[in-house]
Amino acid sequence: MVAPLVHSGLIALPPDRYVSATDEARLWTASPLAAMLASAHRLPEIASDADLGEQIAAVCGAVATQLLAGGPDPYETVGRFDQSAEVFALLPAEERDRVWRAMRVVPGGLLDADERMVAARHLFEVRVRPGLGRLSSNAEGLLRALQKPLAECGGPRVVAAVQARNPTRGWLALPALSLAFAFVARLAARGHVAPAGLLPRILPLHATLARSAPRLVAIDLLLAEFLLTGAGASE
Repeated sequence: MVAPLVHSGLIALPPDRYVSATDEARLWTASPLAAMLASAHRLPEIASDADLGEQIAAVCGAVATQLLAGGPDPYETVGRFDQSAEVFALLPAEERDRVWRAMRVVPGGLLDADERMVAARHLFEVRVRPGLGRLSSNAEGLLRALQKPLAECGGPRVVAAVQARNPTRGWLALPALSLAFAFVARLAARGHVAPAGLLPRILPLHATLARSAPRLVAIDLLLAEFLLTGAGASE
């Protein structure tokens, strides 16, 4: 369900009431991404909306509450690809599997560290698919092109979040690109002209990423929305 929401542009929906409060609540267990899009209009008042706050914390983890209140992201570097990922890619598949199993990942909320690591692992395993290969070859230029509109419209918190993902080159840049694309969509949803103007170019690329790594794309869209909402709460 993630890729269709991206490809259709629904991830850039402005915050507004689209479904009933009952349906909003149901969506959190069916599709957290769709739930975020439906509930975005209520997020700025999350501190006084106990029911919504409890739902989000149950699905996304306690870190979501912290981000919505304007707090820092304690896991901002989790899931990024750095030089150790390059070394890891050279290992035989059997040895990589042994390393993954030894990590003993504990399932939790979508924005918890282990869940982000699982999503990044999946992206790592599919990084050389044809569609992602083309995206990787353009990643450095795309990140460079997005740097100015993200800084001007999103501010230092957005810039820092993308930087924490190690925006570099090739497939190493895919986690940073995923988060940058997410910020473009959610800034466009808030009426920022420059990000909105980027959507016709970005959405097909974002959908390519979503088809191969739907969990990471969903996590990053939730993360982007919570960080932007939290930035407003902390002002």
